[in-house]
Amino acid sequence: MAEQVNDLEFLRAIFGDFVRNVHVTQFPDPPDEIPGERRGICWGGGLFSDKSGNWAPPGYNTYYTISTFNPDPSGRARRLQSLFYATYVIVADDVAEKLPRDRVEMLPPPSYKLVTSYNHEKQTPSEQWGWILEIPCTEQSKVDNLLDGLVTQGLAPDGTDPGMKGVTRYVRTPAGWNTKRSKADPKTGQPFKCHLEEWHPERKYTIEQLAGVFGIDLNAPRKGRKGYKDDAEWPDDAPIVKAMVADKIPVLKSKGEGRYDIECPWLDEHSDGDTSG
Repeated sequence: MAEQVNDLEFLRAIFGDFVRNVHVTQFPDPPDEIPGERRGICWGGGLFSDKSGNWAPPGYNTYYTISTFNPDPSGRARRLQSLFYATYVIVADDVAEKLPRDRVEMLPPPSYKLVTSYNHEKQTPSEQWGWILEIPCTEQSKVDNLLDGLVTQGLAPDGTDPGMKGVTRYVRTPAGWNTKRSKADPKTGQPFKCHLEEWHPERKYTIEQLAGVFGIDLNAPRKGRKGYKDDAEWPDDAPIVKAMVADKIPVLKSKGEGRYDIECPWLDEHSDGDTSG
């Protein structure tokens, strides 16, 4: 086990002087059992600001976003693709438990390994491995192409997990706990305490180095998307609007003029239940 650091030290090593711009969230609910009325509260989050680094009570899940974002027109901090500024770290989830180590080890040695839970049935840990970017990437299409490519190359459970894709992705911090009931200690019923297994913040890589391992084309055209606009407008007779009206797709927020924030239709495939991926 590596020497443990608080979240301020951890996030500062990744984001440097932009640590106060990091979007984070914390909550006690089991991530896969959050009631509908609390999902927006739990996953909404805000900017990291606690100078001590001890920003969440014991027993809380704690997450940070791999990217930073510009404020919205009202000055509010929001984790939206349309407000993207830069990505600072690339993270693989469920290493050892669901992803074979030898496959992930084809990438360079990670900057950190964070143990996020323990599978008591398989007697194996579940880890998040992070690669800090030497130069934060401000081109969203390159980040999306890298993440899509890594998923295609088997660096996501079952080759899916839409929650891994995209610049708005949440991943866990060392200070947090995993309150999923399935990850609790079978003897005590206590939630799992996350901890760093390895911590090497001096290891930093370019996005090109990570992509080159699997021959991922960072400049590939993004299929099916014209730009990166979150507030897409839809006519009232569009299939997706009809599905929302029929309550088939939960609406998180109506933004007026035919614009909606909706719950991801593939929520069940997200490893942590984040509604926004």
